[in-house]
Amino acid sequence: MSTVPTTSVCPVCALPTRRVFTAPALGHGGSAAMRAIDATKQTADSPSVVSAVPRDRKPPRPVSRDPRHSRLPRP
Repeated sequence: MSTVPTTSVCPVCALPTRRVFTAPALGHGGSAAMRAIDATKQTADSPSVVSAVPRDRKPPRPVSRDPRHSRLPRP
């Protein structure tokens, strides 16, 4: 790193330019992945509180009232 020159030649215009070091794209704030990471970090520190138990979203299985079904083998 110490032997790298402080100037370089521009590949487009062939003029000497100063070397610039910047941080790479460390986080794209608008990306879906970054939003998911931020939401995960937020819930780790302060989880949201719910006021009620969530309802079961599956519909109940239908119950047959046919007496012949009680004689069938059970799985």
